[in-house]
Amino acid sequence: MQNNEKKFLDKLVEKPISLIAAVYPLVLVALVGIGLFMTSNNNAMYQNQVPPKLVDTLSVVKELGVQDPRISSAVDLATLSTATPEMLEKGKATFTNVCTSCHGAEGNGDGAAGVALNPKPRNFHAVDGWKNGRKLTEMYKTLQFGIPGSGMSAYDYLPAAERISLISYIRSTFMKDAPKDSDQEIKALDDKYSLTKGTQEPGQLPIAGAQKLVQKAKATAIASYSAAVAKLLADKGQKDGANIFLKISIDPAKAMATLANAKDWNSSKDELKKAMYFNLGENGFNGKAAYLADDELAILYQYLKEIVS
Repeated sequence: MQNNEKKFLDKLVEKPISLIAAVYPLVLVALVGIGLFMTSNNNAMYQNQVPPKLVDTLSVVKELGVQDPRISSAVDLATLSTATPEMLEKGKATFTNVCTSCHGAEGNGDGAAGVALNPKPRNFHAVDGWKNGRKLTEMYKTLQFGIPGSGMSAYDYLPAAERISLISYIRSTFMKDAPKDSDQEIKALDDKYSLTKGTQEPGQLPIAGAQKLVQKAKATAIASYSAAVAKLLADKGQKDGANIFLKISIDPAKAMATLANAKDWNSSKDELKKAMYFNLGENGFNGKAAYLADDELAILYQYLKEIVS
C-alpha cells in the first residue's frame, strides 16, 4: 500500500500538470457556484441587519433657562457714531453666531445656508441694492423688522445694544465708506426705540416649568367650575340665578365648561351673552338663552360671579 502511494506521489512530482488538470474542473465548479450564490444574494448580503435609529429633530425640545424680566442695558448714543473696541468684539461674536450661516464669514453673502435663498443674502461689500439703506439707523430698521419677501428675518429679540454692536462690526469690517448718520437721525432712532432708557425684556421659563403652570391653571379652573356646578344644583329652586341658568341650559356641566373656556364672560353682561350665544345648542345652552330679558340676564350675571371663584 505504501509503495502504491509512493509511486503516485512520484508521478505527481514528475508530472505536476496532471494534478492541476485533475483539480482544475473542481476549482472551476466551486468558483462558479460561489459567484452564482453571491449574485443571487447580493441585496441580502449588503443589507443592514440593524435598523437605523432615526431622530426626529423637530420633536427635540430644547430646554430654556430661567430668566427674570429685565431692562436691557441702555445705549450710549455717542457709540452710534464711534464704536468702542469692546462693542466691535461683541459684534464680531454675534455676527459669527447669527449671521455667517447666510452672509458668510467674510460678509460676501455666500454662507452655506444662503445657497438656496432667492434673493441671495446681502453682500455687505456691495454698495448698491440695500432695501433700507446703509446707515446705522437704517440697518437697525432691518434688524428690527426684517425684509419681507426675502430670507432676512427680524432680529428684534436681540437687545438693542447687541444689535448696534453687530451693525458697527459689519460697517467697520466689510463696508467701504459706510455713510454716517446725522445727529437728527440718531436722535430720531432713540426717540422711537428708547435706546438710552434701556429695553424692557420679558422673563423666560423652562418649557417644562411653563407646561406645569399651564396644567396647574387648568386644574384650578376645572376645580373652580366643578364647584360652581355643585353649588348651582344645590341652589336649584332656592335662588333665581340658579333657576335661570338651569332653564337655559341643556347640560349644566357643559354650559359651565363653556364659561370656563370663555375669557371675558365675567367682565360684563354683554360678554356673558356672547359666551352663551356662541355655538348655541352645542355649548350646553339651549335656545331659551337667546330670549332672556335684561333683568333675568342681570340676575344670572350677578349669580354666576358669586358662585364662580
